[in-house]
Amino acid sequence: MKLTDIGKAGFIARIKEFAASPSKLDRIAKQHKLPMERAIALQRELLQDYRADLDKRPLFKQGLTRLDDLSLGDVVTGAVTNVTQFGAFVDVGVERDGLIHKSHMNDSELSIGDRIVASVVKVDLQRRQLGLRLENMLVETDSSFTFKREED
Repeated sequence: MKLTDIGKAGFIARIKEFAASPSKLDRIAKQHKLPMERAIALQRELLQDYRADLDKRPLFKQGLTRLDDLSLGDVVTGAVTNVTQFGAFVDVGVERDGLIHKSHMNDSELSIGDRIVASVVKVDLQRRQLGLRLENMLVETDSSFTFKREED
């Protein structure tokens, strides 16, 4: 298969065939050091947005519902909704997801569904943009959250 085959019927059929094999999914998860839940995502419909299936609810600050409720330096909590080459988008409970640019990630690698603590570095009401800086990652323990330790 070639890069130009992506999206074509034959490519999709081969991906579905590959994803139907639990042993192949286990191998790829181990090979790329992925949680098995990410490898299993290949078994889902290719056009389905699996981020909607994440059973993690963000920890929003009460009273924050609009972009203009935020100010520079505010500390917010949220959940990563998308990861790109240039950063990660985070739902912090206002009408727009905020962007943590890769230069503000402190060399951390974020994944969809991660819970984080961030500080507000930019609020552009005219362009409806929110810039964030990663402060810490949260780890779920039963029904509460704690800060992720460095050695984790």
